[in-house]
Amino acid sequence: MSLGENLRRLRIDRGMTQGELSNKSGVGLGQISKLERNKADPTLSTLYKLMTALDCSADRLLMDKEKSGLSAVLKEQFERVSGLPEGDQETLIRIMDKFCIANGLRAMLDEHRVLIGISGSSGVADVLD
Repeated sequence: MSLGENLRRLRIDRGMTQGELSNKSGVGLGQISKLERNKADPTLSTLYKLMTALDCSADRLLMDKEKSGLSAVLKEQFERVSGLPEGDQETLIRIMDKFCIANGLRAMLDEHRVLIGISGSSGVADVLD
């Protein structure tokens, strides 16, 4: 993700328009538009103004997914989820739990397929495959 994508996502997550972000940060509306489209490079003072207005860390604003790796992206997503209403958080927790259970069951099934294939019970292995 680029600075522009992060800026836009953070702004929208907070329910702000570009104009509202401009007013809150003191950064010109045209500059915010250019930054979100990756048509300008911000100064350090502009970054600080944006971080203050968006109440975010430099990491959240500047994170580059390709350089940071999936762990950093997951951390960022969990921080985003923490701002959602409690009911939505509970729904996402249930979804993640079900996904992890399904993934574990798939791994168990794959392991049993290997064991069945090794034991020579071709009839059962044929049914499972």
